[in-house]
Amino acid sequence: MTEKQKIVILIDYPSKNGWCHLVANSIKDLHSFAKSIGVNKRYFHNNPKNNKPHYDIRGKKIQKAIEFGAKQVNSKDIVTFLKKIYK
Repeated sequence: MTEKQKIVILIDYPSKNGWCHLVANSIKDLHSFAKSIGVNKRYFHNNPKNNKPHYDIRGKKIQKAIEFGAKQVNSKDIVTFLKKIYK
């Protein structure tokens, strides 16, 4: 990612059990954003087989993520984004 590229943070809508996926266009920015909204690193997931780094978040952290600039999109958009960024 070059300096001119904008940081992109996305979050999907909550699932039936209340969980969302928080993603970014770099792992460094993802960790930084998650830390800024108080999400513990234990909620970070990245299976080496499919390389889709994300945080699982729920509850008040969802609204906080949106307030801090995460764009809310549907789950399909999250998957498409991850496939494009983390080939």
